[in-house]
Amino acid sequence: MALTAKQLAEFEQAIRTERASVSKPLDTTELVTDKQADEVDIAAKMAEQTIYHKLSARNTLYVKKLTEALARIAEGKYGECEGCGDDIDIKRLKARLTATFCVLCKEEQERMERALKQTGGASGWEE
Repeated sequence: MALTAKQLAEFEQAIRTERASVSKPLDTTELVTDKQADEVDIAAKMAEQTIYHKLSARNTLYVKKLTEALARIAEGKYGECEGCGDDIDIKRLKARLTATFCVLCKEEQERMERALKQTGGASGWEE
């Protein structure tokens, strides 16, 4: 069953709200290394900087996926599985606003990725 106009509007608002919340820059005030710090403090700050950069990269990717979800809403394709073309269950969309695959296709994708990792190959599927 395709999403109703009301459901699409609710998802669009949820996606816009989520995108606004993750688009805010991360707090970097604690990332500056003190010149008087000892080796342990410097190592801890370096670890924090690594985590900050990973979180920042994840947020950037997530914002991109949220923007793509908004584009799918505009195109009338939000909630349609890219694998089989069937509708993505509304519970899945609520749990993962950026979902592009139904549960069955996502499970198949993950099986294929595991098999490729075992053989040393690379996957072209992403969600």
